[in-house]
Amino acid sequence: IVLALLTSALVAACGGGSSTPAASATVSGTVSGAAAKGLLLNAIVTFYPVSNGVAGHTALASVRTNSSTGAFSSPVTSAGPVVATLTTDSSTQMLDELSGTAIVAPSGLTLHTVIDGVTDLQPITITPLTEMAYDLASAASGGLTTTNIDAANAAVSTTFLGGASILYTQPIDIKNYASATVAEQEQAKLLTALAVAASEGTATGANGAA
Repeated sequence: IVLALLTSALVAACGGGSSTPAASATVSGTVSGAAAKGLLLNAIVTFYPVSNGVAGHTALASVRTNSSTGAFSSPVTSAGPVVATLTTDSSTQMLDELSGTAIVAPSGLTLHTVIDGVTDLQPITITPLTEMAYDLASAASGGLTTTNIDAANAAVSTTFLGGASILYTQPIDIKNYASATVAEQEQAKLLTALAVAASEGTATGANGAA
């Protein structure tokens, strides 16, 4: 989904932090969570280190999401921020909010979540909202610094979920809407609205596809 207009509107809220944090020791942790546009099933989640504000190209770890829940879990070892990159292939399905059924995931779909470390984490999410925060932090002065990451995640959380964390508000199957938390419901409504816009042809990706 194209988020460029929404991203540009939030740049001022994100701010910039060009300072480079002091070197930190390499630590290990388990990064778990769930991925959704609708729920992304059997998608690939690859973790990359961040150095000098830029995501690296050598994977720290890779795992597939659960084929029915979109959940994932993987040990990750890093000395600083980490980018979780979700991609799809021919085995990936997406739970479509409009039909309630699993469909072939959009070709070339890529979503990111950026975190400032792998310790003391709750289960994280990978969604269009975390993609927006990743874009904001990447565009800020200094790139993917801890300051920029935290500011971008906070800005998108405030704008779309009333301050509830976009990192930790778990995506839901829309059939479980009634029993979900307020933040989970808000996120589900937004993701469904994006699906409706794509279905109606009013929202397209960078390649022009719905």
